[in-house]
Amino acid sequence: MIDERILIGKTVEEGTEYVKINGYELFIVQDKWMVQKPLTRGVYVVVVDNKITKLKDVRH
Repeated sequence: MIDERILIGKTVEEGTEYVKINGYELFIVQDKWMVQKPLTRGVYVVVVDNKITKLKDVRH
């Protein structure tokens, strides 16, 4: 399970490692982007200056 409190503030590399350990893939999206029926199980995040700033969605 992905804990947003742990993920926010991590670098992209740290976040990628964290989600892989939990069986997901990390995807970087724009804040205004809407996640619509992705085919890939993943964690969708917004990144600013190489830091994860927002968790947009988790698809199982």
